[in-house]
Amino acid sequence: MLLYLYWPVRSNAPVTRFIYGIEGQSIDMEGHVVERVCAFDISVNASFVMQLARRCTVGQLSIDHFMDVINDAIHERNHDLIQ
Repeated sequence: MLLYLYWPVRSNAPVTRFIYGIEGQSIDMEGHVVERVCAFDISVNASFVMQLARRCTVGQLSIDHFMDVINDAIHERNHDLIQ
């Protein structure tokens, strides 16, 4: 059994000053990191990225599905902004 943890990360961006991404890792029952993942440059909206990282952790999202969930969340957010 693995535990999945995700957290927001902030990077410098030339125009907006900051852009946010998510890092994550899976940890085995002995506390060893099994796998790491990161997606930088998700959004300039810190709240959106924090909520997404929290949802991934609470839902115990497998790293195998991480990029699909990130892409879907970005697509959904952009779709909502257009309408």
